[in-house]
Amino acid sequence: MIYQFHDCILDTSLYTLHRAGQRIPLRPKALHMLRFLLEARHRVVSREELCRVVWPNQAISDATLSSTLRAVRQAVGDSGETQ
Repeated sequence: MIYQFHDCILDTSLYTLHRAGQRIPLRPKALHMLRFLLEARHRVVSREELCRVVWPNQAISDATLSSTLRAVRQAVGDSGETQ
């Protein structure tokens, strides 16, 4: 499936992200997180659900979750100030 939003294109079959025509390298978990958040874009996603989907059967730290989310936001051009 291909998701197109703003100037980004996520191709889930190739597991690639492009922004403004440039390929944006992301680790597999960050790509998985982005895909899940796009699929759930019409609702609020809890931390627990996000962790369960992206890191099934694993305990992760808040730092891991935060750094992965930060990588996703940077990849799509979201500074946290202007979205």
